[in-house]
Amino acid sequence: MNRELLMLAKPYTLKYDVAGWFCSEKLDGQRAFWDGGVSRNAIVRNIPWANQGNVKRLVGVSTGLWSRYGNVICAPEWWIDSLPIGTCLDGELYLGPGMRQETMSITKRLVPDDRWQSIRFSVFDSPCYSDVFADGIINNPNFQTNMNWDDCSAFLDKRSVDMSLGSGAPFDTMMDRLRLLGKDHQLGKFVDVLDQTALPFNHITEAIHKRLDLVVSHNGEGLMLRRPYSYWAPHRSSMLLKVKPHHDSEAIVVGYTGGLGKYKGMLGALVIQTVGDPALKLRENIVFELSGFTDIERSVSDHKLFGQYGGKRIPDELTGIVGLVPAYPLGSVVTFRFNGLTRDGIPSEARII
Repeated sequence: MNRELLMLAKPYTLKYDVAGWFCSEKLDGQRAFWDGGVSRNAIVRNIPWANQGNVKRLVGVSTGLWSRYGNVICAPEWWIDSLPIGTCLDGELYLGPGMRQETMSITKRLVPDDRWQSIRFSVFDSPCYSDVFADGIINNPNFQTNMNWDDCSAFLDKRSVDMSLGSGAPFDTMMDRLRLLGKDHQLGKFVDVLDQTALPFNHITEAIHKRLDLVVSHNGEGLMLRRPYSYWAPHRSSMLLKVKPHHDSEAIVVGYTGGLGKYKGMLGALVIQTVGDPALKLRENIVFELSGFTDIERSVSDHKLFGQYGGKRIPDELTGIVGLVPAYPLGSVVTFRFNGLTRDGIPSEARII
């Protein structure tokens, strides 16, 4: 059975009846899971759920704070000291709207610095150990392992974990518990409980768009919708939905990259240059790579050339052939969809349409 390390959302569409669901702002930061401190100071190679394959992120000792890919997040000792022992927390490390790049520059450092003083842990659930570490194969390019509950349970037992802690509860009940703990200052000085607002039972689509417009006007990323009586599960679930604004714009094809893997010898990505759109705050002459093509659209007239430049941009002097990529010749105009801009003005999550 395939699974994720944490619960992930599916995109919202009109087919979902979300009347009465909880709605919150989708935070654009670093997803994080606090294991209640059970793995803190343990040797990472001995922890069953650690991502052993990512050598660039493999550290010696765990902090107890994990990314969605099973990598240790190296927060400072004084920051970790404030987190609640024995309570699992699922949330987002967050600086504020439009601050994702700064957040990531802080949280991905293997040697933390004082900038962590500004990082908030905005939590939206508190799963139990048996759910987080349930059996299943995590099949993700960034994290490939077979999660085995017996191994995880044995590790927890060695760490003298009270397995009754963090017992699973439906989302609305869990949020009540978290709010109460937060009110009593039991979650720590750096933890906030994310605000949840119930959607109405009438005119739902109108309510969602009104809330989305408000969030986007403050440089927010989007919305998250959660079914009140649902349970946390380590899957991409229809009980948790994400709502994002989509923007369309045009750009000019100025180059190509070769494909990798099964796309070797084919088009990997288009290199495009924006024509600008003041209404979307999109500047002119921003150059970036665009993907999202069908196999037919990836067809090229020179397989050898594209095979030589797998994952790399083909030099401009070699792309002068008009029919190099029949579907997207140089100088042609393409339309793409994106979800906002990075701090550098580059379209985020851009895809061809």
